[in-house]
Amino acid sequence: MGVIFAMSAQPSSGEDSSWLLRLLLGPLAADLRPQDFATLHHLARKFGHFAEYFILALLWAWNLGAALPRLALAWALSTLYAASDEWHQQFVPNRGPAFADVLIDSLGALAALTLLHFRIKLGRGNRRQAPR
Repeated sequence: MGVIFAMSAQPSSGEDSSWLLRLLLGPLAADLRPQDFATLHHLARKFGHFAEYFILALLWAWNLGAALPRLALAWALSTLYAASDEWHQQFVPNRGPAFADVLIDSLGALAALTLLHFRIKLGRGNRRQAPR
């Protein structure tokens, strides 16, 4: 949560992350039209939101436990933190809150916890059917 807070406190996060996308794309970045690069950059930033909260939710589950009610709590805590992070951004120069980002963050957390839930469920099913 501290890493997310620190990243959200950056007034120029858009410019700060574009170099990473250029590095990942390598020579392909030079061949892209500026509007195409801007679209890819926007999508990469939104994926970053999804991934951050995917990880945060897994960390909550790791600490709270993987029973279904605790997974729901992990999702709620992740979503509440996403909302508080967007609220925090309204006080950062050149930043502002975005409901869409809270939605993306919440979906990242939900995806992580859903996968974890089914992974645990499938793991229990495999143990019951193991030969003796």
